Amino acid sequence: MALRFSWMLGPILVGLAGLGLPLGVATAAWGQISERGHGARIAEASGYSMLFVDPQAGSDGVGDGSQRRPFGTITHALSLAEANTVVVLAPGEYSQQSGESFPLRLKPGVTVQGSPSRPGQILIRGGNSYLSPTQGLQNVTVLAPDAAGIGNVTVVNPHSAGLGLWIETGSPVIREGIFAENGRFGIFIAGAGSPVIQGNRFMGNGGAGLAIAGPSTASVVDNLFDRNGVGIQVGGGAAPEIARNRILQNQDGLMVQADARPRLQDNVIAQNRRN
Repeated sequence: MALRFSWMLGPILVGLAGLGLPLGVATAAWGQISERGHGARIAEASGYSMLFVDPQAGSDGVGDGSQRRPFGTITHALSLAEANTVVVLAPGEYSQQSGESFPLRLKPGVTVQGSPSRPGQILIRGGNSYLSPTQGLQNVTVLAPDAAGIGNVTVVNPHSAGLGLWIETGSPVIREGIFAENGRFGIFIAGAGSPVIQGNRFMGNGGAGLAIAGPSTASVVDNLFDRNGVGIQVGGGAAPEIARNRILQNQDGLMVQADARPRLQDNVIAQNRRN
């Protein structure tokens, strides 16, 4: 199993640093990966732990989350992960068929990390009901709370009203992912907080690539919005930073509603069919 993960050891350091872990800590963690007891808590270095997941070769029953004996599902890894844990994903599809339970609920202080060189080969596909305190019943793939992180993965919710990633409140970090072919929204921000949405690609989402509905001050930087219903939709009360994005070939490029106050800088908004 160590060989299966060996391709990740170099490029993933950049991904870990980008999601908020100091690059030195990430390097130390990878350098000290080792087999330990203590159940699923392994690879502890500089205060961080790592849990490995492989949907093809892993097992929630006999795995311990180590590099050699990974778990089979993100669901199981998250149930055991505590703050300052990185959940490292092997290539493959993570779906209900592979044992996942949706929506996946990230945790504060926990990062779910794919490989920076292969985000398209790490696919989270699925969704299920989530009762939002502010928006009612939704169909969601991943829930991201405050201080959570996710990067270098592809998220797809094929349901006609499907949402890839839901942020109720708080300031999670979402970097270098792909949000594609979600029935409604790639990412939906429902309330207050300052999430970081950086370096992602939003493609072919039915409603909008990114929708900001609440009084959020999100940082939306260096993303690509291509062939969505709406590239970015900014609702009343929101004041996000929207900078250096490419918003191309959508039905509508950027929609700013009611008393929204986005700060726009250095975006390319072109070739959109309507607005």
